Amino acid sequence: MSDDKDKILDLDDPSLKEPQEYDPEADTEAFIPAPELDENGNAKDYLLKLSLGENKLGTKKMYFKKDKNGNPFGVLMVDLSIVDPGGAFDKFKLGGLNGRYPNTIVQSRSGGSPITNLCRLLKEAMPPKLSLEKQAAHVESLIAAEPTLMGNIQWKAYCTNCQEEVSKLTGERNWPEKKNEAGQVIGHIPKAECPTCKADVTPGVELKKFIDLT
Repeated sequence: MSDDKDKILDLDDPSLKEPQEYDPEADTEAFIPAPELDENGNAKDYLLKLSLGENKLGTKKMYFKKDKNGNPFGVLMVDLSIVDPGGAFDKFKLGGLNGRYPNTIVQSRSGGSPITNLCRLLKEAMPPKLSLEKQAAHVESLIAAEPTLMGNIQWKAYCTNCQEEVSKLTGERNWPEKKNEAGQVIGHIPKAECPTCKADVTPGVELKKFIDLT
């Protein structure tokens, strides 16, 4: 099946119409480490707007593939942007959830998938035993409405010159801060110097975990 695992499935594929087993109420992020803390020990939380992103087929729909065992699954491109009118990071686009997009792969540990977990957080739990085709329709309608969720973010730094992560700049606490004339911290500088090659490095920000407020 190795030749099939990267093949995009046709929407008429019968496997997409078969009922799937998953737990709609499972919290698939329960085992993610605690969010990064600021210098005062407080988690940095942001209000995030979700919207449908364009996939590799040029559409804003879930697309389907097969895993290494030949089982079909769906991937939905979800764009995330910070909502903070008047703030420095308003409309700042994040790089997805830990750099990945939510999929329908059911986790053996929780019994849910990233897609069912997202629906749970949006208070519109995925009905049980839906086919992949119907799961796609359910979650697409939710994200198309551009809902908002609170989330923890994490900062990463990648040097394009060294072609590697810059560990000394990874994490919001480690990124150089910007201060006003009174010496108060008002954010972070937009660029920092790679400690290895001295090239400019800009931060990459992605979602670490959505916050369940229930």
